[in-house]
Amino acid sequence: MVMALPKPLALDLMQTQWASQIDPVLINPIVKGVAITSVVLAANTPKTIPTTLNRTQLGWFLTDLNANAVVWRSSPSFNASNMELTASADVTINLWVF
Repeated sequence: MVMALPKPLALDLMQTQWASQIDPVLINPIVKGVAITSVVLAANTPKTIPTTLNRTQLGWFLTDLNANAVVWRSSPSFNASNMELTASADVTINLWVF
């Protein structure tokens, strides 16, 4: 199958088209997150972790952990400077906070 090249557009039309495709990706809150690595959690002991977002975080997810453990947010709400996590077992985690 041969695909045809797109028709040439004027620069201002190309910029408008690119913006309409890229802007939704760039404004996604997950993209504006930060990676936090090598956080050591002791079993059933809450740990406060600075987020460095300079805004109230919307959520987080684990990107890696080195043991079989359940990790949960132990602070009642999100805030602009840190979060508190607890694990069911001793574990070192990496996470993405957004």
